[in-house]
Amino acid sequence: MSLIFRVFRGLRVKGLVLNLENFTSDGHEKPVQSRITSQSAARRDAGSKVLRGEEPVMTIAHSPGSKRQIGETYQPPPLPKGNMEQNQINRMPIKAHPYEHQRQAYEFACRLFGLTGHDPPTSRGVALLMEMVTGKSLTTIAVAGRLWIDRKVERMLIVAPLSILGVWQEEFLKFADFEYSLILLNGSESKKIEKMRQISTHSLQVAVINYESAWRLEKELTAWDVDLIVCDEGHKIKTHNIAASKCMHRLGVKARYRMLLTGTIITNKAIDVFSPYKFLSPAVFGNSFYAFRNRYFDMCGYGMHTPILKKGMADELSRRIHSIAFRATKAECLDLPETTE
Repeated sequence: MSLIFRVFRGLRVKGLVLNLENFTSDGHEKPVQSRITSQSAARRDAGSKVLRGEEPVMTIAHSPGSKRQIGETYQPPPLPKGNMEQNQINRMPIKAHPYEHQRQAYEFACRLFGLTGHDPPTSRGVALLMEMVTGKSLTTIAVAGRLWIDRKVERMLIVAPLSILGVWQEEFLKFADFEYSLILLNGSESKKIEKMRQISTHSLQVAVINYESAWRLEKELTAWDVDLIVCDEGHKIKTHNIAASKCMHRLGVKARYRMLLTGTIITNKAIDVFSPYKFLSPAVFGNSFYAFRNRYFDMCGYGMHTPILKKGMADELSRRIHSIAFRATKAECLDLPETTE
């Protein structure tokens, strides 16, 4: 049986990644470009001084460009038609033979990031909505390697739950077929900062940190000037106004590329998608939680605290979620080996 593969593109998606019909009316789930420029280099030199304590951190001005109203119909541009074979980027820079869905997820991300040789990026953020054991980390490592090989990035930050930080070190060692230097930012705050100072600059620099430490070291991470930031188990930042989420939103604004990994983008209520997507690509749902809530939800229940998805808004919400997302489920990945006890 051939692999069932789904790539979601703008308004063509019919809610296959996250079928909102699986949720009750109150939102609950039912059971069952060239090397770094001189300007960027100067910015990083200033960042190094911050890490050494020689200068205070500076506020970075960000121009959001043209603003998109939350009520405006969102239809991302079509994926570029660059031929991955012709542009010699079809090979994933990993030391393993990928499964078909992993290769397709890699090509999906490369197309959105504009890594087809001549096509511009259609998005600076990509979501890999892939279930456990389908290979989110392998695909992410391959995309990061391609970005580094193409001289688009030099520094990568992975933010993940504390319990799986070591997994990333193991996965890079197992799969990365390119030069990299990886540090786990653990220990005391001073030790974390010292590790950031000492990381090798002759390969892709990768720092792995947990969510709690990330917001406590936000000043130092901002000064480090990350090119690619990966939010692993992205549903961890579903609450838009907690410290970890706010930190990820601010770091995401500054990063040149962003990836969000999770198998469960909606863990409880559909309103949970706002915060992860604010990090990933504010163009999808905007920057205002309240504008997003007012457009898609009615507040009901005691104290008007329960968000209920408005009638007729499920399709639009689903289309926007899937506009920059690749989905893979274990059931669809028919070439995966059977698991054994």
